[in-house]
Amino acid sequence: MSFIDLAGSEKGGDVIDMTKQIKFDGAEINKSLLALKECIRALDADKNYVNYRQSKLTLVLRECFIGSNCFTTMITQISPTERHTNETNNTLR
Repeated sequence: MSFIDLAGSEKGGDVIDMTKQIKFDGAEINKSLLALKECIRALDADKNYVNYRQSKLTLVLRECFIGSNCFTTMITQISPTERHTNETNNTLR
């Protein structure tokens, strides 16, 4: 059983003290989440080829997606407030 925290990075404007390292880390997180989204879309469309090598995250999760006895569940945290509508919609998509 694998548990993986896929916390997305906050928008740059939401962070008061934005260093180069924070920007780099945020970009890497978003790149991994984008690769994960593409893998999920390819699996949903029953494509013959799924590129798991786009990120370390998808490479690690490969067996969770294609194993014979695997079930994958995604749990998300969304906000009921109006000011977080865009982030909530992106999460649900």
